[in-house]
Amino acid sequence: MEIRHLFELENDATFQQLNQQVNSFNTLKILKLENHEIRHSNILAWLLNPKENHSLHDYFLRKMIEHLILIEENSNNPKYETVSGILNHS
Repeated sequence: MEIRHLFELENDATFQQLNQQVNSFNTLKILKLENHEIRHSNILAWLLNPKENHSLHDYFLRKMIEHLILIEENSNNPKYETVSGILNHS
């Protein structure tokens, strides 16, 4: 998928509505853990470790690296001023 497709998706009204609905559910908030940084770190460590028992293997790690590369590659490109916004919609 090209970066322009991501930006088109980001600006799509239907996608924005769906994204709001999906992002309104927050497991950490429900469990009253949204302010516990150590627990957040533990969850991220678990997800980033391909050897853990989440059955995702290296999927989460690869996706995070892809996002970081995408942001770095486009950080100085004025056409993509909102690259960091992609992370909010992924």
